[in-house]
Amino acid sequence: MRLIIRQVCLVDISLILFFAIVIIFAFRGYKAGVIVVLSRLISLPAAYVATWLFAKPFGRVLQETTAVEGFMAYMVAGGILFFVVYALLSGLFSLIHKLMTPKESGVSQISSVGGALLNGFIGIIIGVLAVWFFTTMKTLLEVKKGVEKQPTTFEQSVKQITADTMMNLMPGDKSEPSLTSAPAVLLSSPADNIQRFQRISQAGYLQKLFNNYEARRALVAKKPVALMRQSEFQNLVEDPDFIELAKAMKFSSQPQEMQKQMALQITKTWAQVEQVQNDPRFIQLTQDPEVKNMIHSRNVFQMMNSAKIESLFNIISTVEVPEITFTDFESQAQTAQEPKPTKKTTIHRWVDENGKVHYSDKKPEKDQ
Repeated sequence: MRLIIRQVCLVDISLILFFAIVIIFAFRGYKAGVIVVLSRLISLPAAYVATWLFAKPFGRVLQETTAVEGFMAYMVAGGILFFVVYALLSGLFSLIHKLMTPKESGVSQISSVGGALLNGFIGIIIGVLAVWFFTTMKTLLEVKKGVEKQPTTFEQSVKQITADTMMNLMPGDKSEPSLTSAPAVLLSSPADNIQRFQRISQAGYLQKLFNNYEARRALVAKKPVALMRQSEFQNLVEDPDFIELAKAMKFSSQPQEMQKQMALQITKTWAQVEQVQNDPRFIQLTQDPEVKNMIHSRNVFQMMNSAKIESLFNIISTVEVPEITFTDFESQAQTAQEPKPTKKTTIHRWVDENGKVHYSDKKPEKDQ
């Protein structure tokens, strides 16, 4: 019996959960037929559109009426909207189908197979969401117990799919990696990424970087190349946890390229903060005792559930970023280091009639 239990524990439970959901959905699709499943399939994009359009206003309602605040409110609002809209539309289409289909007519074999395939596809989407939720809760419980386990390959794949989806839902330019995608990355895998962020914060890499005189000079001058040369910056970008977060935010997997991208993005974010320093809302929020306490305690969960932190983030992220390019500064730095070619100069020596020796870059008159 113990051997059986041990073998069950070794099996990837999240994978079992995923396949169980897909099989259940496929079986239900087989019994219902392709017409009913098609109606459910139509419900998916409708639920997605409803989530896209109304997650933000509904999130604000949750902030006003519940204890959920900040970025967490939008995440909860999006999940509620998606499942409620999907369930309502699926039920409505199913009811219409029953009313329009005679009771004596059964489901054909072709319709059953088509229904199984289509509903199995829906089950894959629902299964990914279920595994993400299960993995997040499992990791949080393990952290609470002081146990640290590596996620399975399948769980890592689900987290990557979730992260990519949430990153695509984030507004802004997707052409280059950005630090503004950090909330989406943290929410896509809260337990893992928030732990990484807390370890980086506890190590003090960011504090040391921003307290360094030369690093601050580089940031004020908007020179990412100069920032990249600082040892404090190198300590930050070489940290394993920071590297994992950078990868999740779509920074390059090549160390040198990632460091260039990160130096540029940190410089841009610093420039944004500089522009809002005199904004009354920014001053009020940064001086707020609650915000100061959250930042000092480094409680990321509390920050993600804070409306004030969300407002602070929105103020900074909506500022227009000045044009800063790494290539320009790199070429300037290289040009400054290269010695300029000098004109060859010939020094002439001659002795005048009084026996005095002279040196000059001009020929003496008697030689001209």
